[in-house]
Amino acid sequence: MGILKVVKPNEEYPMTTDDIILHIFYLVATSIPTIPRHSQAKLYPSELVTIGILFALKGGHFRAFYRWLERDYGDWLNGKPRSAQQNWQKSLGAAQKLSMPYDEALAYREIGRHTTGSERDLNLACATEIFSRL
Repeated sequence: MGILKVVKPNEEYPMTTDDIILHIFYLVATSIPTIPRHSQAKLYPSELVTIGILFALKGGHFRAFYRWLERDYGDWLNGKPRSAQQNWQKSLGAAQKLSMPYDEALAYREIGRHTTGSERDLNLACATEIFSRL
C-alpha cells in the first residue's frame, strides 16, 4: 500500500486544495524518515517530496505549476504567516463584495484555522453558518 490513503471528505466541510495539500504533506512527513535539512536549503526533504507529488497530481508544465504554487502558496511556504493572513482577509473582502458565499465561508475557515482564542471561534462559527446555508 502506498503512502496515500483514501480519506472521505466531511460533508459539512468538503476538502479544499489546502486540505489535500496538508494531508499529503502529513502523510509524506510521517512516512519518510527524518532527514536533516541541508544548511543551504530552504525546504526540508519532506516538503520537496510533497511538492513533487503535487506536480505529478496537478500535471501541466513546470513553469505553470511553479506560478500556481508561488501565487497561491508562496507566503505559506516561505513562512510568512502575517502576509498569508492579510491575503485571506483580502479574499474574504472580495468574496463578500462579489456575493460568493462558498468562497466567503472558505476564507472564514482559513482565517479561523490560523488564529487562536475567541477570534478563532468566531471565524469558524461564521464559516459553519455559511456552509449550513449552502
